[in-house]
Amino acid sequence: MLSLDLTVYKTFNPRTHVGMNTEVTENTALQELLGHYETQTVETDVCLGKGGMGIVLCGQQTLPDREVAIKKVLKPSNTYQRMLLQEAQITGQLEHPNIVPIHQIKRDDNGDILIIMKKVQGKTLMELLPSFHKKETYQIPVEQLQQLMLICHALEYAHSKEIVHRDIKLENIMVGNFNEVFLMDWGLGMHLVNQIGANPGIVGTPSYLAPEMLSGDPENIDVRTDVYLMGATIHHLLMGTPRHDGTKVRETLEQAHASAPIDYPPHIPFIFGNILNKACAQQKSQRYQCVTDLRLALEEALEHWEAIQLTERAEIALVHFKFQLKDQPEDSSTLFRTFLRIRTILESAIEMWKGNTLAKDRLEELLYLMIEYHIDRLEVSSAESLFAEISSPAPALLKRLAVAQTEYKKLSSAHERAQEYDPLQSKSGRKTLIVSLAASSVSLVSFAFAYSFFVSQEVTTLRLMFTGSVVSIACLVGIFVGRKTLLSNKLGAQMAKTFTITSLLATFNHWVGHLNFEAPNAIMAMDMFILAAAFSMVRDSIRSAYKIALMSAVSGCIGVLYPNLSHPLLLATILFSTMWALMDWYREE
Repeated sequence: MLSLDLTVYKTFNPRTHVGMNTEVTENTALQELLGHYETQTVETDVCLGKGGMGIVLCGQQTLPDREVAIKKVLKPSNTYQRMLLQEAQITGQLEHPNIVPIHQIKRDDNGDILIIMKKVQGKTLMELLPSFHKKETYQIPVEQLQQLMLICHALEYAHSKEIVHRDIKLENIMVGNFNEVFLMDWGLGMHLVNQIGANPGIVGTPSYLAPEMLSGDPENIDVRTDVYLMGATIHHLLMGTPRHDGTKVRETLEQAHASAPIDYPPHIPFIFGNILNKACAQQKSQRYQCVTDLRLALEEALEHWEAIQLTERAEIALVHFKFQLKDQPEDSSTLFRTFLRIRTILESAIEMWKGNTLAKDRLEELLYLMIEYHIDRLEVSSAESLFAEISSPAPALLKRLAVAQTEYKKLSSAHERAQEYDPLQSKSGRKTLIVSLAASSVSLVSFAFAYSFFVSQEVTTLRLMFTGSVVSIACLVGIFVGRKTLLSNKLGAQMAKTFTITSLLATFNHWVGHLNFEAPNAIMAMDMFILAAAFSMVRDSIRSAYKIALMSAVSGCIGVLYPNLSHPLLLATILFSTMWALMDWYREE
């Protein structure tokens, strides 16, 4: 309320108002130069700026010959005169490139105090603000942030002199025509030790005020107050609106008192949001403890600007990636490409800036999402490889992975068993074996009928030994021919093994019977029992195996009870069992 807003309204050329008749040449007398013009300052009516208590006019100083700004009070008032003198005392102690220097303090003919200062031509950041908030695509004003870091240097210098500004805002930061940057208007400046300028009461700009300024007690003010004001200034620069932007003064002051953290919109980089919320914390102990710390944080943010931009790109892509995961696309290749692209961006951002904690957090979040995706699909090996990259995995994720590993082992075991007993793998081998058995069976039955009709109906052990050997050889030939597919899984191997053993047992039965002069009917009954045992063992590869085994066992029992029926029963059993097995294979086909 007591601050002076310096605004350049128009350009003033003092030479059109005041004539300088003396030309300085090598013949010019020193007395001629110093006589009339010594320490004189000519005041004009051109206003450079006006505030609540003072006005700044353009002027011309004679020696040296230069334009100056002249600040004086608007109305005759001892209070205003005293405050203007306090401002001059404070500003005059500060000699810094980013603080407007005081040339002279004097009185005019009326006894009013005049402050002769450097004339600054340019625009305030408040005037420049619309120029970088009207663009269609918002861009962080990097150049202006760099200018504010120069203001931080000015404040650091002032704080080293125990002086605080108390009215830092965009209107009080002037950018000259040649990119000079100045922190203007030290009218509310205060010396923390000798209390110059420490006037009780609420002073400053409401939309920027720090909470401690609302007490009106100068004892509550320190350098951290300027830290807050600087943070509020940066907020205004980035957002285009003040930090405290209530529609009424009371509402604005309530916002200043609360100084709650702000959730910045996505177009404001996270690092700047963190810096501003810390700088403008309600409690002074939670802020940056000096302007230097604030400046270093800003410098770090700007230094790693490219890494920050990459992180922001990855954050946007990560949001779309989450929606992709929810949609559960059938084509996982698109999903993996997106995952790899986001991961590459984040890893590049981390490589550029080792302290990029947000990029590290987002990378871990990305890995978590992909691990969960692999777990849901029981792609355990992929999940495990990503899991190994997480330094401190959450217990819940660890538990989910353990459950998935157990489930995967069960399914792998079931899959392996299914592969071992997959009829498709050994189908051609089983076909070869069954066809060879069927062919040999038909041949055997045909030979038996022909032999009985044309030669003799008597069945001898020698005849059995010969015919049994033929069937066994046919069986072994079928197994040998189809061995490649038969032995490719357990189902075929079991069938090959069973019929190999069966054929050898049958041959052994015939040879032993022949050598021991056993009754042929007993040998044939034993053949039927061997056949029953063989088919009972291949139930996984022949669907009707149990039925064939039952039929063979029943035939064997009848052969034992009625020996004369053994021969026809054996022929019928061999023929029907092989034909039944062949029909099963064709049904499977």
